Amino acid sequence: MDVAVVGGGPSGLLAAGEAARHGVEAVVFEEHRQIGLPVHCAGLLSISGLRRLGLPAEGVFVQNRVRGAIFYSPSGLSFAVERPHPVACVVDRALFDQELADRAADRGADIRLNMRVDRVKPLNGRALIYSRGFKAEASVVIDAEGLRSRIVKQLGLKTLNWEGVLPAAQVELRGVEVHEDFVEVHVGSAVAPGFFAWVIPLGGSWARVGLACRAFSPVKLLKLFVRRRFGVGFSGRCGAGCVLTCGPIPKTHTGGVLIVGDAAGQVKPTTGGGVVTGGLCGLIAGETAAESVLKEDCTLLAEYERRWRKALGSQFRWMKTARKILNSTPDNVIDEVFRHVLQSGINEELSRVGDMDFQASAIGRLAIGLVQRAPLLALRLLFSWLFA
Repeated sequence: MDVAVVGGGPSGLLAAGEAARHGVEAVVFEEHRQIGLPVHCAGLLSISGLRRLGLPAEGVFVQNRVRGAIFYSPSGLSFAVERPHPVACVVDRALFDQELADRAADRGADIRLNMRVDRVKPLNGRALIYSRGFKAEASVVIDAEGLRSRIVKQLGLKTLNWEGVLPAAQVELRGVEVHEDFVEVHVGSAVAPGFFAWVIPLGGSWARVGLACRAFSPVKLLKLFVRRRFGVGFSGRCGAGCVLTCGPIPKTHTGGVLIVGDAAGQVKPTTGGGVVTGGLCGLIAGETAAESVLKEDCTLLAEYERRWRKALGSQFRWMKTARKILNSTPDNVIDEVFRHVLQSGINEELSRVGDMDFQASAIGRLAIGLVQRAPLLALRLLFSWLFA
């Protein structure tokens, strides 16, 4: 076969669809019996990000649209970053992934379910695939397994830094009071040490509530947060997963194999969102793989690394730095930052220039604003980071 994609998540499906669009054979091997399950995602996607992926911001997978976010400090201070029109969609991830699978299939990709790839072995510029008793050969393999990729380790590449992989829990609540137009972000060591809690409105009195944290049980903290925020408890099982804040792995290409999405750490360290960033890298991988096959030149695969880092490398670096600073900043200093934002109106500027996926510009403007208007506070943030 021409291109084998291991994993039927967004990055893999977008890569397969892009490769097939360029006229090469693309086969997706998905280990589960159904695309989109199990779900491990908050499901908040920017409308601009969907457009960058060539996807619509409407469809059966869209549950709600929001036009901003309200941020809450450890002591309860809050400010909003908003636009007059919707900027993000809340999606049903299972339906969203199934939509991506349909689009990939319409372009000619072959999607094979209940097919677990156990091993990939590079061979003379190509790759051998071993899966449940059969062996196949592909010109290019795209590894889109997710954060627990076996292939990355088999290939001898450096894997994700697991210190930046946080356990997470999420639950959907009905009959709670939420603002339908705004996502909520709650920070603080008592809420979610090392990350934050989120409240995502699904429409009506329905919300998706979750958090990720470091060194604590996310389920226990989630129950405390729900009780504090809504005055109710909940029973039953929470959705469990992980949030990646570690940034990309050092190398995402070797031999005839390209690594994309969560397996490559192509996830925003600030928020843990990776559908858009990983999807963009998936499109680059699919296009690069097709070029290599059509020109019968495996050396072209090295272009994948250069292309995605040129498009997103600086964004990941800025976001990783911002996450490190946030993780090392004590609650009282975070409260001071909130007070400064409220007094200076920086949130209004962020509302104008902020981008959910390409965050470097907003992070830079916030940093410059703090240095110019509150230099002592900026120094406290710097020292918190340096001596954490």
